[in-house]
Amino acid sequence: NFTIQGQNTAVTICGPQTITPVNTSTVDQSCQAVTALWTVTGGPAGGFSIAGPVNSLTTPPQITFNLAGVYRVRLALTSGTCTSVPHDVEVTVNTQPIAELPADISICGGASGQIVYSGNAANTFYARLEGTAVPDATTYSWDILDITGNITATISDPAAKYPTISYSGIGSFRVRVRHSNSCAPNIEDSQIITVENSPQVTPGTYTAVCPGDDIPLNLTTITGNYQSLEWTGGTGTFSPNRNVLNPVYTPSPAEIQAGGVTLNLVVNTGLSGTCSTITTPVPLTIRPQNIITSASAKTICTGSNVDYDIIAQSGSTFTWTVVSSTNVTGAQDGSGIAIDDLLANTSPNNSDGEVVYRITPFNSGCQGVSFTFTVTVVANVPPTFTFPAPNFRCGTQNITFTNTTTSQSGEYRWDWNDGSPLETNNDPTVTHNFPANADGTDHLYRIRLIHVSACGNISSVIQEITVRPEFPVARIGTPTRTSECGQFTLTVPNTSPGSNDKYEFRIEDENGNLVPNSIVISGNTVTKTIAGDKSAAEFTIVPVGNATYYVRMVANNDCNSADIPNRWPIPVSTAGRSEMFLSVSEACQSTPVSFNNNSIGTSFTYIVYRENSSEFDRFNVTETQRSYTYTGFTEPGIFDVTVTAQSAGCGNAGESIKHRINIVAVPALSFTANTVGCDNLVYQFTPTQVNSSTYNYLWNFGDGTGNIPGPNPAPHTYAAPGTYTVTLTVTNSLGCNVPVDPVLVVARPRLIADFTVLPGEEIFIPNYHFSFRDNSEGVPASWLWDFGNGESSNLPNPEYTYPATDIGSHLVTLTVTNIASDGSTCTSVKQKSVTISGTPGTLFIPNAFIPSSSSAAIQTFMAKGSGIESWHMQIFNKWGQLVWETNKLGADGEPLEGWDGTYKGSPAPQGAYVWQVSAKFINGTEWKGMSYRNSPPKRSGVINLIR
Repeated sequence: NFTIQGQNTAVTICGPQTITPVNTSTVDQSCQAVTALWTVTGGPAGGFSIAGPVNSLTTPPQITFNLAGVYRVRLALTSGTCTSVPHDVEVTVNTQPIAELPADISICGGASGQIVYSGNAANTFYARLEGTAVPDATTYSWDILDITGNITATISDPAAKYPTISYSGIGSFRVRVRHSNSCAPNIEDSQIITVENSPQVTPGTYTAVCPGDDIPLNLTTITGNYQSLEWTGGTGTFSPNRNVLNPVYTPSPAEIQAGGVTLNLVVNTGLSGTCSTITTPVPLTIRPQNIITSASAKTICTGSNVDYDIIAQSGSTFTWTVVSSTNVTGAQDGSGIAIDDLLANTSPNNSDGEVVYRITPFNSGCQGVSFTFTVTVVANVPPTFTFPAPNFRCGTQNITFTNTTTSQSGEYRWDWNDGSPLETNNDPTVTHNFPANADGTDHLYRIRLIHVSACGNISSVIQEITVRPEFPVARIGTPTRTSECGQFTLTVPNTSPGSNDKYEFRIEDENGNLVPNSIVISGNTVTKTIAGDKSAAEFTIVPVGNATYYVRMVANNDCNSADIPNRWPIPVSTAGRSEMFLSVSEACQSTPVSFNNNSIGTSFTYIVYRENSSEFDRFNVTETQRSYTYTGFTEPGIFDVTVTAQSAGCGNAGESIKHRINIVAVPALSFTANTVGCDNLVYQFTPTQVNSSTYNYLWNFGDGTGNIPGPNPAPHTYAAPGTYTVTLTVTNSLGCNVPVDPVLVVARPRLIADFTVLPGEEIFIPNYHFSFRDNSEGVPASWLWDFGNGESSNLPNPEYTYPATDIGSHLVTLTVTNIASDGSTCTSVKQKSVTISGTPGTLFIPNAFIPSSSSAAIQTFMAKGSGIESWHMQIFNKWGQLVWETNKLGADGEPLEGWDGTYKGSPAPQGAYVWQVSAKFINGTEWKGMSYRNSPPKRSGVINLIR
């Protein structure tokens, strides 16, 4: 703790003055040493100084306060790591009060004016009032004295440090100020102000103009009489001249470059003294030239977007036109901040295309400097090349390739597909060596030519060349046979390397002659003529005695031919006998038939052929099943049956002669029942298979009308609705028949549409909902409801809510449908009128207005609507301040007031504002909000004020 002049919290003194604090702290030095720190803060810069130690408990420092201000003196004690709570004393320092006003002055006045005193020394009415740190209501006192002439003067606040003095008329008066504080009372000064009768010049405020625009100086006015005037300053031109009040000023290029100029309006009043000439500055602002700084040219590949971002002044927008387009499609005039046309090169000879755009920037309503942007569109030229025919070579070869690509620009790379690196070569021709495989196989080379265009687009083309061995290698594997004696199948595998064009297999005797086809029943020669076909060759051999045959194979390619090194020997011998007959020559479908077998062998193969010799069935039996009962004739037709005997270890004995049998079809197994038209009591019955020349038909309709013969009975009419069992009996010419499943038919009443409406056929808004219930007779299969407003439903009992705009009557139509069994459509229609009564409501909010427009319709931001019970509209600026609001409505519930674009009596600045609206319609519904361009409705949005 400490005191200053006996005070330990606050004290007021007159300066300059030196004070010494008195330390009254309680200190215990028995534990740890206590240190002190004296500090002074606050006041103006240089307002105090400290002499003596600042860390002493016993000898406090001397503090000298030189300038008026509020200071804070602090003592902080520290013991070890502990710091005590500091103690502060606030010192308010006043000095000898100063009151100084400027010298007497004459001002050029008019009917009225204001004088504002300030503490700024550069101000004409600078009042030097110093010495008081904290003024109160008695510190300053202003008054008006010695008024002469026809003038009145008043002070806004006589106790203010810097008041405003309002005057009216011509004359003079004396202004006096008194300054008092704790150091001295009533230090005063005064100033005589003379108001001359001179004209009043209002310079006006001119908004920024676009570069190159003339500036009408029509906002500057003069009130009162004067002799002459002249506009001075500026390096531009005045029209008609500098000596009229409101000329049109044309800025010079230097002023446009500088962004503005300050003109002076010099008025010669004819008065004497300081008011003989009145000079008023009029500043003019010129917006900077808007110049596009982005690149003036770009190269792209055909089929690419321009992707050009236009760079100019921040916030600029742009329009562009296509000046020229050579061998390019896709260029369009447009606007925005980027050009992104999809351009395609259409040059017939694959030369570069070109588009020239003329771009014009706009910013703050000003048109900038037009700019030329050129786009070069490089064609996507697919590479092509040729080489001498054919597309194969025999043995290792050098091959020359010719680059036939129409474009020679960019880079060409050859991929030889032989493991060597890519060869970059733009020469018209290039030669490369292609070796043949040493193992007799073909080598397929896929030569690829790659074109990298000037714009970086990569395309390629591939052609193939096969390098074959100069002489083919013919090779077969070990032949296999299905039996060691009798008939057998011989399979000869082809193991030749490569993919030769042709292979020929032959069965020869020991002298090299072909074995007759009567023995090699499949043919004594097998030729594979499809290039690369190395499938095995098969021969069917039926020996007529014991002998040795030989297999030979010849391989051919486009270069040469070659035989296998040695023929392969095949020893043969004979086998048993095949013989049979059938139990019948005609039978019903699926009836058992006996195959009587007289063959010699240990097992047997039966083959059943259709009349056209295609195989119908094949199965094997053993010796114990040689005579076989067959039940496999499941379809009608003419069939042939053979048997082939096999002997163990000796193969087949050969197929027997064919034995023919006629299989007669079994009658139809079902029939259909279909209603005739839309009459559900009349049925047409039709069998699924009709053969009136061989089948006998007998119908029973289940209603006691007896049996009706014939395949296609007339439509049958049932006397009453109900369920009936219908049967059909069919017999063929052999007396075979199959039971036909009976059919249940249901005779139903006719279809009649009808429906009811809930809660009734008239409702009142805000209820728009009806429930529709189907009461149709018969059994409808489908429903179609037409609600009379373009909407529909396929439900049997739909629920439907009409839109709030559909007030009035609507004709509801129900169409019910049945599909008769014969495929015809049966319909019935019922109509009823429903009504929604009440008063509708609408509300529309625009999104822009122009107070200065010549069209009254867009001078005010005005909501449109009717049928509104209550509403509240508010307009906010970008700072969230409420600019305007209304809730007034007319007799028809329509908005009465609109915003005229002012705020607190002054025009609001151009820009975006936020509207917020809540409304309830007379029909009881809440307004959902405003929707622009099919957007979701919102109860707030943006309004653009345009000036």
